[in-house]
Amino acid sequence: MSHIEKLFISPQKGIWQEVPSAALCAHGMEKDRFAGRARQLSLCDGAWRDKVMQSDGFCKGVGPNIVTRGLAYASLHAGDRFRLADAVIEIARVGKECHADCACYHQEPPCLFYQNFAFAKVICGGVITAGDEMRATAQ
Repeated sequence: MSHIEKLFISPQKGIWQEVPSAALCAHGMEKDRFAGRARQLSLCDGAWRDKVMQSDGFCKGVGPNIVTRGLAYASLHAGDRFRLADAVIEIARVGKECHADCACYHQEPPCLFYQNFAFAKVICGGVITAGDEMRATAQ
Protein backbone atom coordinates (compact mmCIF):
# COMPACT_ATOMS: atom_id res chain seq x y z
CA MET A 1 0.00 0.00 0.00
CA SER A 2 1.37 3.41 -0.90
CA HIS A 3 0.98 6.34 1.43
CA ILE A 4 2.09 9.91 2.10
CA GLU A 5 5.13 9.88 4.36
CA LYS A 6 5.82 13.63 4.60
CA LEU A 7 4.45 16.90 3.25
CA PHE A 8 6.39 20.05 2.44
CA ILE A 9 5.45 23.58 1.43
CA SER A 10 7.89 26.01 -0.13
CA PRO A 11 6.68 29.58 0.52
CA GLN A 12 9.78 30.97 -1.22
CA LYS A 13 12.83 29.72 -3.09
CA GLY A 14 15.24 27.75 -0.93
CA ILE A 15 12.81 27.29 1.97
CA TRP A 16 11.00 24.00 2.54
CA GLN A 17 8.77 23.62 5.57
CA GLU A 18 7.53 20.21 6.65
CA VAL A 19 3.82 20.37 7.52
CA PRO A 20 1.53 17.72 9.07
CA SER A 21 -1.25 18.45 6.57
CA ALA A 22 -1.85 20.60 3.51
CA ALA A 23 -4.80 21.88 1.53
CA LEU A 24 -4.90 21.07 -2.17
CA CYS A 25 -6.97 23.40 -4.34
CA ALA A 26 -7.50 23.91 -8.06
CA HIS A 27 -4.13 25.63 -8.51
CA GLY A 28 -2.00 23.27 -6.37
CA MET A 29 -0.95 23.22 -2.72
CA GLU A 30 -2.05 26.28 -0.80
CA LYS A 31 0.77 28.55 0.40
CA ASP A 32 3.28 26.86 -1.94
CA ARG A 33 5.28 28.97 -4.39
CA PHE A 34 4.65 26.47 -7.21
CA ALA A 35 0.85 26.72 -6.94
CA GLY A 36 -0.64 27.96 -10.19
CA ARG A 37 2.21 26.66 -12.34
CA ALA A 38 2.03 23.79 -14.82
CA ARG A 39 3.79 21.50 -12.33
CA GLN A 40 1.55 22.19 -9.34
CA LEU A 41 2.83 19.38 -7.12
CA SER A 42 6.02 17.37 -6.92
CA LEU A 43 6.26 13.85 -5.50
CA CYS A 44 9.22 11.64 -4.72
CA ASP A 45 9.91 8.26 -3.20
CA GLY A 46 10.87 8.42 0.49
CA ALA A 47 13.56 5.73 0.29
CA TRP A 48 15.19 7.54 -2.64
CA ARG A 49 14.98 10.87 -0.79
CA ASP A 50 16.76 9.33 2.21
CA LYS A 51 19.67 8.32 -0.07
CA VAL A 52 19.78 11.69 -1.80
CA MET A 53 20.01 13.57 1.47
CA GLN A 54 23.23 11.64 2.21
CA SER A 55 24.75 12.42 -1.21
CA ASP A 56 26.62 15.48 -2.40
CA GLY A 57 24.45 16.09 -5.45
CA PHE A 58 22.39 19.11 -6.41
CA CYS A 59 19.21 17.14 -5.82
CA LYS A 60 19.56 17.68 -2.07
CA GLY A 61 18.19 21.16 -2.72
CA VAL A 62 15.14 19.89 -4.58
CA GLY A 63 12.21 19.51 -2.26
CA PRO A 64 9.11 17.55 -3.15
CA ASN A 65 5.72 18.58 -1.85
CA ILE A 66 4.74 14.98 -1.20
CA VAL A 67 7.15 12.26 -0.06
CA THR A 68 5.66 8.80 -0.59
CA ARG A 69 6.34 5.22 0.44
CA GLY A 70 5.26 2.23 -1.57
CA LEU A 71 4.43 4.04 -4.83
CA ALA A 72 5.98 2.32 -7.87
CA TYR A 73 7.36 5.32 -9.75
CA ALA A 74 8.80 3.11 -12.50
CA SER A 75 5.27 2.13 -13.54
CA LEU A 76 3.73 5.63 -13.40
CA HIS A 77 2.45 7.32 -16.54
CA ALA A 78 1.14 10.79 -17.28
CA GLY A 79 -2.60 10.69 -16.72
CA ASP A 80 -2.53 8.21 -13.82
CA ARG A 81 -4.79 9.40 -11.01
CA PHE A 82 -4.57 8.89 -7.27
CA ARG A 83 -6.95 9.57 -4.42
CA LEU A 84 -5.34 11.05 -1.30
CA ALA A 85 -8.04 11.40 1.38
CA ASP A 86 -10.72 13.51 -0.37
CA ALA A 87 -8.34 14.94 -2.97
CA VAL A 88 -7.53 13.53 -6.40
CA ILE A 89 -4.29 14.24 -8.24
CA GLU A 90 -3.21 13.36 -11.77
CA ILE A 91 0.37 12.59 -12.76
CA ALA A 92 1.44 15.23 -15.28
CA ARG A 93 5.02 14.09 -15.80
CA VAL A 94 7.26 11.33 -14.53
CA GLY A 95 10.88 12.23 -13.85
CA LYS A 96 12.97 15.33 -13.48
CA GLU A 97 16.02 16.19 -15.52
CA CYS A 98 19.37 15.96 -13.80
CA HIS A 99 21.95 18.72 -13.97
CA ALA A 100 24.98 17.71 -16.05
CA ASP A 101 27.35 19.42 -13.62
CA CYS A 102 25.99 17.51 -10.60
CA ALA A 103 28.32 14.96 -9.00
CA CYS A 104 25.55 12.33 -8.93
CA TYR A 105 24.87 12.72 -12.66
CA HIS A 106 28.17 11.02 -13.51
CA GLN A 107 28.05 8.21 -10.94
CA GLU A 108 27.25 4.57 -11.55
CA PRO A 109 24.44 3.80 -11.30
CA PRO A 110 23.27 7.11 -12.72
CA CYS A 111 21.13 9.51 -10.74
CA LEU A 112 17.74 8.09 -9.86
CA PHE A 113 15.88 11.38 -10.16
CA TYR A 114 14.07 10.29 -13.28
CA GLN A 115 12.88 7.01 -11.81
CA ASN A 116 11.73 8.32 -8.43
CA PHE A 117 10.20 11.73 -9.02
CA ALA A 118 6.93 12.94 -10.57
CA PHE A 119 4.89 16.06 -11.07
CA ALA A 120 1.13 16.18 -10.66
CA LYS A 121 -1.84 18.51 -10.90
CA VAL A 122 -4.87 18.70 -8.64
CA ILE A 123 -8.09 17.32 -10.09
CA CYS A 124 -10.19 17.55 -6.93
CA GLY A 125 -9.11 19.55 -3.91
CA GLY A 126 -9.11 18.52 -0.28
CA VAL A 127 -6.93 18.34 2.81
CA ILE A 128 -4.19 15.71 2.83
CA THR A 129 -2.22 14.53 5.83
CA ALA A 130 1.02 12.63 6.34
CA GLY A 131 0.04 8.98 6.70
CA ASP A 132 -2.86 9.18 4.20
CA GLU A 133 -3.15 6.25 1.82
CA MET A 134 -2.63 6.84 -1.91
CA ARG A 135 -5.02 4.79 -4.02
CA ALA A 136 -5.05 4.56 -7.81
CA THR A 137 -8.39 5.71 -9.16
CA ALA A 138 -10.14 5.63 -12.52
CA GLN A 139 -10.05 8.66 -14.75
